[in-house]
Amino acid sequence: MKLRTFEALYHTLENRSDPFTTALVVCAGQRERKAIVELLCQLLRRKQSRIIVKNSLDVEEAFAFVSTASLFGEERVALGEIERAELPLLIAYARSPLSGTHLLLGIEPDKKPLPELEKEGILLLDLSAEKAKEKQQRHLQFISRFLSLSKKSITPAAALSLTERADLDLKLLEQEVAKLLCFVGEREKIGEEDVQAICMRAEAQKSGFQLAEVLIQGTYTPPYLVRESTQLLMLLPQLRYLFETGLKLTSRLERGENPLDRNLSLVSRRKPLFFRRALLSLFQLELGVKQSLGSPQLLFDRFCAEVCQSP
Repeated sequence: MKLRTFEALYHTLENRSDPFTTALVVCAGQRERKAIVELLCQLLRRKQSRIIVKNSLDVEEAFAFVSTASLFGEERVALGEIERAELPLLIAYARSPLSGTHLLLGIEPDKKPLPELEKEGILLLDLSAEKAKEKQQRHLQFISRFLSLSKKSITPAAALSLTERADLDLKLLEQEVAKLLCFVGEREKIGEEDVQAICMRAEAQKSGFQLAEVLIQGTYTPPYLVRESTQLLMLLPQLRYLFETGLKLTSRLERGENPLDRNLSLVSRRKPLFFRRALLSLFQLELGVKQSLGSPQLLFDRFCAEVCQSP
């Protein structure tokens, strides 16, 4: 089945009695694809309460995970990314999936058309032609559905403000909605004043990935201004993600493997030791911030100096 909107996908899955085994999301931007694939997993979890989820960096791990059944009867769900050259593997799995397993993958759009995967029983969500307005509408629908699960509602102005602050980044939007739920507590209605009080703008949050890239490349130029500890805490998950990815990929390279990952060109210039030390410095930074061992700017400058000095 081939669908071109997430709303159509949502209604299809809600009205479908049997759970899908294989799904592919075609969407620009790895973070956006990852967020959509995780939403698919959440929809699957609503129908299958006993599941084990494996969030993989590459398709090799995903296929390995769904190649064996669980000993205790849980459904096994693998999430990941796939390259066009690996699509024959996906088709082979879709033709004969192991009972109790599910494979949910994302792929970058390309000018070349995809093979007719829907004829192989693959649930295909193709957002490659999605316009900015359509993307914003999809994000607004996501906010409404996400909040309805907690029996909350949001004013149209607040929802629009939230999408603008997230800068059409679904992963950031999901994090901000979760923060709003904690912020409003028992209150059922979320207003624009709540968004302004608790939600940061995307430019302050996205910089974590950009910062990690220049630290890995060795092109970091101080100072990077840190105004408050909350801003610093927002950077940590993004830094950790890229450092952990770098450690995993470079370790595989040292073992003589040839992993397929779009971050490979960025991290391959470093050795695993660099990423181990960076993760240790990151842990010490987080500990220092949470225990107020110094000003956020001082702690952050020391972290950057340690990473930059690492070979």
